[in-house]
Amino acid sequence: MMKRLLPGWLQGKMVARLERAGFFQAHRTPPIDFRGMLNDPLEALRRSAGRPVLIDVPLSLCRSLLPVSFPCTRDSGHPLIETALGILEGTVTSNAGSPLQQYFQRFQPANLAELMGLTDKHSCLATKLSPYAFVFPWIGTPGGKTMRRRLGRIHSENKAHHAKMAGKHGWVTCGPVSPEKANLEYSRLASLLAAIQQNGYQRTDDRDGDICGIVLVGDDGYVIGISPGQHRAACLVALGYEMAPVRIGHTRTRIVRRNEVKSWPAVRDGFYSPEQALEVFDRVYAGRQPFPL
Repeated sequence: MMKRLLPGWLQGKMVARLERAGFFQAHRTPPIDFRGMLNDPLEALRRSAGRPVLIDVPLSLCRSLLPVSFPCTRDSGHPLIETALGILEGTVTSNAGSPLQQYFQRFQPANLAELMGLTDKHSCLATKLSPYAFVFPWIGTPGGKTMRRRLGRIHSENKAHHAKMAGKHGWVTCGPVSPEKANLEYSRLASLLAAIQQNGYQRTDDRDGDICGIVLVGDDGYVIGISPGQHRAACLVALGYEMAPVRIGHTRTRIVRRNEVKSWPAVRDGFYSPEQALEVFDRVYAGRQPFPL
């Protein structure tokens, strides 16, 4: 009943208070496995009473590389997918000359507005911020805090893969990146691809055991914004998988509805106008990139 009566932002606040009170922490709670029973993420979340869920999702409905939002399909131009396909075909053997390297060289947004693909950049506060300040308007408001958090996450991710590189070495979402960072991203992709080829796709209930996503609800259906799990999704697409298990509800924001744009944090705070925020949503939903292909 709560999901029918309360807007998404208010639901999120209530869940956050429950988490702070110790009832549960979504990112530490194993998902309820609805695979084979439900294929509708909204219905699965409705039944889960706020717990994370695991369902099989068509990869074509997934959007990857965060604000760039490539569809997870072989024909989308996704640099991780194209690089994985090249590895499988034997035409790509290192980062040098790979589609991933070419992507880093090609897409180097000067500011957050360019990263988000906003057409009316002159009246947008995002022109004054680094791309590292990125956060979707339905998640939070960009600023110095989000930039520090993004750089910290990149650093932690690098460290988890045995690379002592600060966040400013670059980000898999866009260029520029250092040669060391580019080589790391290539190595991660190649190693994961080989592991899935050998053992199949193995998921776990651990905190980082799944491809994770948020449901974006438009006027005619839904898509899943993937994070984390960019490399895993790319490998699965390259290997011919059409479906993948996706964990949803691992964060406070589980469902984003287009018609609730005025309640999104960055709109409420006046950073984006409703029109600008919807421009971002519609581009991500459609799987369009913030640059010409």
